[in-house]
Amino acid sequence: MADLTIDVPTVATILLILCSSGILFVVLWRKSQPAPVKLQASTDASYYTFRVSDIPRGIHERDLKQALEQLVPPDRRKADEGGTVIGWSLAPSCYEADQYQIVTVTFRQIPDILRRCTQSSTVVFHRVAIPGLDSVELSFDSQFLGLTLLNECTVPTVDIVAVTGLAGHAFGSWKARGGAKMWLRDFLPRDLRDAKYQTRILTYGYDSTLLQSASDASIHEFSRRLLEALKESRRRPDEIHRPIIFIAHSLGGIVLKHALTEAKRGDPKDKAIFNSCYAALFFGVPNRGLRIDHLLSMVKGQRNERLVHDLCETSQYLPELHRDFYREFDFKDAKIYSFYETKDTKTVEYNPDTKTFERRGPLVRMVTRDSATHSGPNEKIYHQLNIDEDHSNIVKFGNRTNIDYQTVRGIIRECVDEAPRAIKRRPGGRQKTDLQKECLRSLLPASNNPAPRIPNAKIHRNTCEWLLQQEMLKEWCSAGGNDSKMLWIYGNPGTGKTVLMDFLRQHLAKDPMSTVIYFFCNGKDKENRTAIAVLKSLVYQLLNEHPVFFPHVLPEYEKFNLAKEAKC
Repeated sequence: MADLTIDVPTVATILLILCSSGILFVVLWRKSQPAPVKLQASTDASYYTFRVSDIPRGIHERDLKQALEQLVPPDRRKADEGGTVIGWSLAPSCYEADQYQIVTVTFRQIPDILRRCTQSSTVVFHRVAIPGLDSVELSFDSQFLGLTLLNECTVPTVDIVAVTGLAGHAFGSWKARGGAKMWLRDFLPRDLRDAKYQTRILTYGYDSTLLQSASDASIHEFSRRLLEALKESRRRPDEIHRPIIFIAHSLGGIVLKHALTEAKRGDPKDKAIFNSCYAALFFGVPNRGLRIDHLLSMVKGQRNERLVHDLCETSQYLPELHRDFYREFDFKDAKIYSFYETKDTKTVEYNPDTKTFERRGPLVRMVTRDSATHSGPNEKIYHQLNIDEDHSNIVKFGNRTNIDYQTVRGIIRECVDEAPRAIKRRPGGRQKTDLQKECLRSLLPASNNPAPRIPNAKIHRNTCEWLLQQEMLKEWCSAGGNDSKMLWIYGNPGTGKTVLMDFLRQHLAKDPMSTVIYFFCNGKDKENRTAIAVLKSLVYQLLNEHPVFFPHVLPEYEKFNLAKEAKC
């Protein structure tokens, strides 16, 4: 078998015990109407964010960033003392991760070549010179339709998917006004990574433009496209059952509830999305309707008028969806959080002087507390939380010290921590393919007992605890990332190494963020005291607990089988 690179998704502790010859090892890896009402625009008065696609894998981040900075003329770059590019993310493409990367880039000033991107749904194709390579044609857009991955993650254990609201924008709706930072891109990935969580953070956009819309797309159609995008981005066997945490704002929550209801009734891949949903954070979601009277004048006579009527407080559709969601989303272990606004929103009115719609109307509560809460069957009263903002700003966090961001971040951390174990326990949550099962069987010992041997030695109360106070052990346990270390505890035969290590195994297993795999050698067991037996047992335990590693192992397993068949 080729070298296996292990990047453990949460904080994985691998405990390897070799007791023969009086030696014991312990190994740890941590491893176009320009009206202000046009809410879907991804820019504000100062900063402009674009999505760059079709970037071949292998182009270095530094070279790519330098190439994009060159889009701004030298005289303007010189004036931007703080830098031309002031916001950035580079990640694999959601749909073609093996071939392409995707960038979100925030410019201090809009490059002239990209001005057309800010108009409607225009996509600009432009050849960019990459240092050391030929020029590459990239595609630029500012609409962010579909899924956009916002961070790089080697072995993700959870997907976090944000769904924007009515007339929303998959990037701009989550960004604080007047700033360049967007919390899903600029704060959350680093905070989760620092906490040793491996997650993918994605944002989903769909065209629910109000003004001058020619679309008659319904909530059902928005929901269907969301499901198809999720399925396409989770095609591989190790991705299908990856836990999902959804974050939804306004109409996005209605789209999500409809999508999950449909997914339960759909094909096996739809059902996999449904079964993978562990938590949903709903922000200002109009479960029982929102105030639409000021919106009707914007859509009157347009094909999207029906969409707005479906969201009103007297809607017939919303109560039906609410009943269906309560009936279908019946997981006892699921988490639902509902956030409601405590400030009124300035409504939109037509200004005959400027001939545009402007936010200058009376203040109204767009979504009341009663409408925004009781979003699902598992919602607890203490999971109904207020945010002291209006309907639009309820999801805009400008910095890490924002108290509402810290609350939301804490909830997300908790859900990320719990989700893998919860989904694993659900029926169908950890189904393995026939090839994966066959691979695991090949790793079993001669006894076909997958459980490694545990010593019979009795650990007396209040013994062995001195080990936990040793500075060397504390330093070893705190190792993470690339600081993986080996801890070697040795002693003469019969001095208690086995008992001490069994105590340490049980202690480490109490940490819900740790995976402990182990092997105790027995000099009297000829079949299970070899290096091959030890490694097979460890790999079996790792794959059984973390199926995300199968893609690293199965290609070598298949090569081994082909070679074996060729010899027959």
